Amino acid sequence: MAPSHIAILIPLIVGLAATVATIAIHGVVVHIIIPSLRRDLKRGVLGVRTWVNLAFVAATILLALAGCFFLNAYWEMNDAGMLGFLHKKKETAAPAPAKAPAPAPKAS
Repeated sequence: MAPSHIAILIPLIVGLAATVATIAIHGVVVHIIIPSLRRDLKRGVLGVRTWVNLAFVAATILLALAGCFFLNAYWEMNDAGMLGFLHKKKETAAPAPAKAPAPAPKAS
């Protein structure tokens, strides 16, 4: 029996969402690192002292690690249902039931 297209499509969409979220979170981390690297290189702070370079690399690694932890926490909270408020659909008012037509008067 061939698998249905829906059974294959749903895991593919979930995997795509996880990949996009991972790229976005790590993109934010890189966006934080690059401007600080450029600023410190312009000021002449980096490349001069070993301990300053070590501190910058350590901060960069810790920031990337924090991004990974944030991503894991997000997916765990999503799996546990703690982020249900993000997925709520707006409830629409149910249409009023149609009134039954009034009975016609009896002809005498």
